[in-house]
Amino acid sequence: MKAAVVDGQGGIQVQVVPDLQIDAYQALVKMKACAICNGTDSKIVAGKLPFVQEYPGIIGHESVGEVIQVGEKVSKYKIGDLVFRPGAFYPEGAELTSCWGGFAEYGIVSDRESMQSAGLATPGFAVMQQVITQPIDPVNATILITYKEALSWLQIFKASPGESVLIWGSGPVGLSFTYFAKLLGCFPVIVCGRRDSSLQDALAMGADHVINTTKEDVLKTVRSLTNQQGVQKIVDAVGDFELVSQSIPMLAPGGDIGIYGIASGDDEAKKPVIDPGMRYVPWGLKVMGPDEAGAHQQMMDFIRLGLVNPGFMVDEVIDLKDISHGFSLVRQRKAKKVVVSFD
Repeated sequence: MKAAVVDGQGGIQVQVVPDLQIDAYQALVKMKACAICNGTDSKIVAGKLPFVQEYPGIIGHESVGEVIQVGEKVSKYKIGDLVFRPGAFYPEGAELTSCWGGFAEYGIVSDRESMQSAGLATPGFAVMQQVITQPIDPVNATILITYKEALSWLQIFKASPGESVLIWGSGPVGLSFTYFAKLLGCFPVIVCGRRDSSLQDALAMGADHVINTTKEDVLKTVRSLTNQQGVQKIVDAVGDFELVSQSIPMLAPGGDIGIYGIASGDDEAKKPVIDPGMRYVPWGLKVMGPDEAGAHQQMMDFIRLGLVNPGFMVDEVIDLKDISHGFSLVRQRKAKKVVVSFD
């Protein structure tokens, strides 16, 4: 089969790789689509994601595919199911590692529940390998992975109806946070970004106000928009340590800063000392991961009720052979989301 292989030094090539072999607790999946994760995938290609160290590897984690074969112990999946997060996984010690392995013609999903019932250890990634129960085009379905992360993260962050929220970042993740903050009843939702075009997208996703950080004084504008009170929740959607110190004066008393974005490996050496200045009022700093699996049924219900439109995010659909071009579009900010279709 063919797959996109990265070397951790900026190179990405489509290569013929070994076929996958499933065991009794796994299902083989024909890949239908996989989206480029603008932040994480770009860092993996460059070798700058701190917890991905082994190369060469098959990249891609925003994947959707159709089950075509099931192991004898599998009960979670059946042939024909559309599933989230299949990937090309090889045994330990194989020549290729898996950087989640979504940009491959075939992938594997594991039946976590059957493995647990048998007393077997389960791969952590398997909790996110869930069946899509509502009708949706696979290309658009890839975006639901980011949607589920953003929705669950905001709920863990306790973003509540009527609370003011500021979001750093107007890329796909920031836009996802914007939409679900509004769906959860937050007001006002303020989005900070550097490009007018992406800030227009934020308005289309429901933002109450947008701030171009290259043209406006963010602190002054936030204070004005909140009657000098500051915001109650601040979301770092980009993974920039310096935003923490910048955010503190924008907080209302008792407010919280939440860090979602993952800094690149280079940024680890540049962590600033957090300077609270003269703020002697309580505030909180939280570093949290999402609960993508926990938001699955909620997202399926949102689809059923017509409350989400993942197609808004997809600007380019390409073939696997053109994946280098897809990453170029991402680097040049010419597309919100680029999706590889295998059909």
